[in-house]
Amino acid sequence: MTVLRATDLTVRYARDVAALRGVDLSVEANEVLGIVGESGSGKSTLALALMGLLPEKARVDGSVRLGARELLGRSDAQLSRIRGREMSMVFQDAMSALTPVRTVGDQIAEAVRVHSRVGRAAARARAAELLGLVGVASRRAGAYPHELSGGMRQRVLIAMAIANEPSVLIADEPTASLDVTVQGQVMDVLRAVKEASGAAIVLISHDLGVVAGLADRVMVMRAGRMVESGPVEQIYRAPTAPDTVELLRSIPRLDEPSVRESRDGSVVLEVDGLVKHYRTRRRGGTVRAVDGIAFDVREGETLALVGESGCGKTTALMEIMRLSRPEKGRISVLGEDTARLNAARRRALRQAVQIVFQDSRSSLNPRMRVADILAEPLITHGTPVARARERVSELLESVGLEPGHERRYPHSLSGGERQRVGIARALALEPRLLLLDEPIAALDASSRADVMNLVEERLDMACLFVAHDLATVHRLAHRVAVMHLGRIVEIGPVDDVYGSPAHPYTRALLDAVPIPDPVLARRRDRVVLRGEPPDLMESPAGCRFRSRCPRYAMLTATERSLCEEHDPAMLPGTDRMVACHHPLVGVGTGR
Repeated sequence: MTVLRATDLTVRYARDVAALRGVDLSVEANEVLGIVGESGSGKSTLALALMGLLPEKARVDGSVRLGARELLGRSDAQLSRIRGREMSMVFQDAMSALTPVRTVGDQIAEAVRVHSRVGRAAARARAAELLGLVGVASRRAGAYPHELSGGMRQRVLIAMAIANEPSVLIADEPTASLDVTVQGQVMDVLRAVKEASGAAIVLISHDLGVVAGLADRVMVMRAGRMVESGPVEQIYRAPTAPDTVELLRSIPRLDEPSVRESRDGSVVLEVDGLVKHYRTRRRGGTVRAVDGIAFDVREGETLALVGESGCGKTTALMEIMRLSRPEKGRISVLGEDTARLNAARRRALRQAVQIVFQDSRSSLNPRMRVADILAEPLITHGTPVARARERVSELLESVGLEPGHERRYPHSLSGGERQRVGIARALALEPRLLLLDEPIAALDASSRADVMNLVEERLDMACLFVAHDLATVHRLAHRVAVMHLGRIVEIGPVDDVYGSPAHPYTRALLDAVPIPDPVLARRRDRVVLRGEPPDLMESPAGCRFRSRCPRYAMLTATERSLCEEHDPAMLPGTDRMVACHHPLVGVGTGR
């Protein structure tokens, strides 16, 4: 039975600006419709149009029917009685969608009471039940949104959306910017919701791997139009529209062989025993963000730091970028100990170390034109103004931007274009060491592919690449270091680590990577990590991973005691190392 149908749906924000152009769709009960496309293709506008949440200035034509009822033309008061009860939406940015000054339990209970005649106690009980359904402990009902991880906040939104058992659930990029293990958990929750309630789900995403594992049908959008629609296997294995073919080609895959050749140049960056802890006033404890890590990066080599959000990847990167004395340990750049640098030498060394930030919007000055942004580091380090202007033109060309872009401001650029400007700025001084902090995390598939191609062409220097996208790492990196709770638990050549992971955590991360093939995605056996990472303020005895380790549950009592009493540490001196008492394969281990 068709639950939701849109016919010839058109949305205009101005007379000549159409965000949607004659879109048709239908969703059956107990069916998942995946909607994919580049940024700006109209996916989110479509979701808001279906929910009746477009701004007043938007002009909407066509038809949206929920069952037999027409929704277009209804007043906001009429739609409010439908939204949250018969149709619900899971928004992309959970932090913005949740009220920061109320507990999540109260917010879920409010969603229940708005549409049901129940008392406060019954609503709170229902909120606790819903939290359990989406995999969040009921005790967290008293937490505020900022006290939860990104994955937990997203699950709270799902709990609110299903509070009144709607017949239609619209999820707008529910896994965007989440790491792979949390992505998997959120998708498992949506799958459970579908099986338990039989609701029709509209899943909007730019990640074709995520859609492949859950959708029954897929609709591909471009420039406000539907360019292709059909069963998920047909779209992924025999696409007909050029836009669909291009989207599928742009996705990096783990089953493709790595083409990066190993490098053996001189050491550019050496980190040994690096520690960074933060004192917290509210809880009176210490957050062990980075807790004794060691690695090196050689000339012409790319080392990737991977792991879940909060594992310490970006903190380690920023400690290196500071070029100053670390809290503990040693950082050496081009043979110079950063703890011994004076101000003049530190300034000179900054020319050799540059960074590309994750959020290109906040890392570019909104009041400066692109030409001034690119010229600033050159002029700061003594390049004559005339030569700096010439260099700006060279940089724009090198990153695939047109000369006309130099007069534009960051807000007038797309996400991919802004990231290209960030890369051009980092390359302006021809650094010896390039630090990349999740440079493609917020981009759609085609923009990711463009930026990856650009980065790949420029990786002839030493590079430290922080990422949670393991498929991208497989394509770009020579070696990979896996971080968990401030420690490196496995390090080695990419092909070795990906081909035969030694640490159970590495295996779980790789298993969580979405596969852009609906048949393979639903057949494969996965090692699933349950629950959330332990608190970084706590330092339990023994192995820090054992509370979530799938292998730990299968050990004998004697084997478990080793994990409970001794913290595993890596032995130095081998190219492939793992910090695990019971590794999955035999490599250099610690006790």
